[in-house]
Amino acid sequence: MKTFFSITLLAVISSIAGYSTPLPLANTGITAGTGCIGTVALPEGCLLAGHAGTQIQGWTIFTAPSGSSLSPVAITQDGGSPVNTTNPWAADNATSTWLRPANGTSPFNGVDSDPLGAYQWRYSFTLTPAEAIEANKFGLITGRYLSDDVGFFTFNGVQVAANGAGINQNFPDAMTFQTWTPFTINSGFQTGLNIIQVNVENVSTGFAEAKVASGLRVEFMQAAILPEGGEIAGLVLGLGAVLLVWNRKRADSAGAR
Repeated sequence: MKTFFSITLLAVISSIAGYSTPLPLANTGITAGTGCIGTVALPEGCLLAGHAGTQIQGWTIFTAPSGSSLSPVAITQDGGSPVNTTNPWAADNATSTWLRPANGTSPFNGVDSDPLGAYQWRYSFTLTPAEAIEANKFGLITGRYLSDDVGFFTFNGVQVAANGAGINQNFPDAMTFQTWTPFTINSGFQTGLNIIQVNVENVSTGFAEAKVASGLRVEFMQAAILPEGGEIAGLVLGLGAVLLVWNRKRADSAGAR
């Protein structure tokens, strides 16, 4: 009887987990693994790039100003700020790394610079027609990001967040690379290619530390097509029924002794 119960219980639990369809997204700086989403610790098998790592999963630079590389590179500093100037970038953690264009060595203390202008960072994934329909009903992507300088976060061409009030040529908002900005995507999914894009403006003209690099950092907290409420309720009721049957059979067996 215990074997019957264990097998049935596992089947029901697996069904509950299976109703949530994960979307294949990864934080900036991931080099290996799938579904690498987390705010405290990455799932097992998900690895972060070391300093100057180039095998970045998913994230690309779609366009960049003249003179800039289109290849992303990880920039890290062993738990500290990877750009440690008067206005330092947010410090490293165990969930994501900063990315910047591969324009020379990574800019500790502002040694290197990235050309001024607009950088378009992209992450794309595809959905089948059925998945797109479900995603527009029950899809949810949440997370947070940092950028240097102001970054405009869009999904399929629609802006969903901006981590600065605007662009100030004389003094860009340092908080865009020191304070996380949240984002939420729960609509706008489409069949075929879906594009997450962050338009990052490097506008340090006139700023005392114009040599500081441009960069992006993104962490996903949730990225899935969630089960409908009724489906969850049905699965929970099913589990309850299994428990009820098992308890009754257990009681009958005890009474027969």
